[in-house]
Amino acid sequence: MLCYRDITFCPYYMDCEEGNDCPRALKPHIIGKAAEAGLDISAYLDRPECFAAIRKPTSGQPKGDEEWIRKSAK
Repeated sequence: MLCYRDITFCPYYMDCEEGNDCPRALKPHIIGKAAEAGLDISAYLDRPECFAAIRKPTSGQPKGDEEWIRKSAK
């Protein structure tokens, strides 16, 4: 099968920590480019091994504020 850019793209990028920077993210512009070229897109059916779930903020604190989390757990 011939597919766009010969890459398997990831439709889960919006839920991934690295999604904005991932070269495999199946973003709308990729879908558009594939349509323009008349090519199918290969996409993961399940989350790939590289997937890193976005950590939800705790108690309204900004993501990545581990110091606040440690202090509040005491």
